[in-house]
Amino acid sequence: MWTARRPCPTIASTCCLVWSTRFLGGRSSRRASFALVMKSPASGSLPDVAGARGGRNAAAASFLGYAGSVNPGRRGLPAGSPAVAGRDRTTWVVRRMAACARVGVIAAACSTWLISTACAGQEVVPMKLQAFDLKNVRLLDGPWKIAQEANRRYLHYLDEDRLLWTFRHNAGLPTPGEPLGGWEAPTVEVRGHFVGHFLSACALMYAGTGDEQLKAKAARLIAELARCQQALGGGYLSAFPESFWERLETMQNPPWAPYYVIHKIMAGLFDNYVLCGNEQALQVLKGMADYFARRLRRLSAFDIDRMLAVEFGGMSEVLHNLYSVTGRPEDLWLAHCFDRAAFLGPLALDHDNLTNIHANTHIPEICGAARR
Repeated sequence: MWTARRPCPTIASTCCLVWSTRFLGGRSSRRASFALVMKSPASGSLPDVAGARGGRNAAAASFLGYAGSVNPGRRGLPAGSPAVAGRDRTTWVVRRMAACARVGVIAAACSTWLISTACAGQEVVPMKLQAFDLKNVRLLDGPWKIAQEANRRYLHYLDEDRLLWTFRHNAGLPTPGEPLGGWEAPTVEVRGHFVGHFLSACALMYAGTGDEQLKAKAARLIAELARCQQALGGGYLSAFPESFWERLETMQNPPWAPYYVIHKIMAGLFDNYVLCGNEQALQVLKGMADYFARRLRRLSAFDIDRMLAVEFGGMSEVLHNLYSVTGRPEDLWLAHCFDRAAFLGPLALDHDNLTNIHANTHIPEICGAARR
């Protein structure tokens, strides 16, 4: 599944980790050295690692030392952290990595081979296996059909103005009707995610039943979301303000899970393009991808990695899906920004680092890796 590749000069980060663990008498003799090189997307060629020493190990420790952790407050690195490299067997990072390698398997990943396929000009690899088209599958009478019909009635029941309320409010547009409650309430930081779920549900229900009314309902919502996107400018679309991203990228009072919300909206748009043939959905989705690519291009590799301490849903998967239909290198680059080497690397090396981590955070990461 994973293939080592030559480092690409345009990826968000590149690292090379050298690790050796010797087994004597059934116990591990932990001797390690490492050379880690990190670079910002804006930087030039990779720096020379030979002369880097000393305190830079601390930055490497912060980047590599928390696979599977869920505490964003312990992950931060200051903006503009320098490229790091060095060798010091007594530093915390070596002790941390050694502890993770008691069975001889490294628990910190090499992001070179995880995200270096984001090079411009990579060919689009066609899918070799597809599921049956949902439009060719129909449920017969029984409990599954009853459940499907209950969902269909609920999708018809939901009011369009209420679904759109927080999006319109964020875009400064008129807001007829009343906002939804619960997690969609105007004061909740994950507002907007349910609308993404709704769009996906409508697309899937149309494909699975041929319900033209739900296809049209989703199309009306997408047209209104396009109006909100246009009013906000720059391709941005969400039910919360852009200030959320400053809080996330600086890890200063980070919001709940903004990329989790964005993934749901993007996935809803993608499903309507694929299953309903809605071209406007694709245009809105591409605008969103362009916006977030511009945001992440401004960040260092350290900034991106610590930002991913906050749950980000299936951003990798939906962006790989987008790339599969656009072939745009920028979409692929953006998808790989959400491939967390510190989590995926150990799994790729058959090391189980799944104990006591949040399933709803990490399963989407694995889905993205599989989609890749």
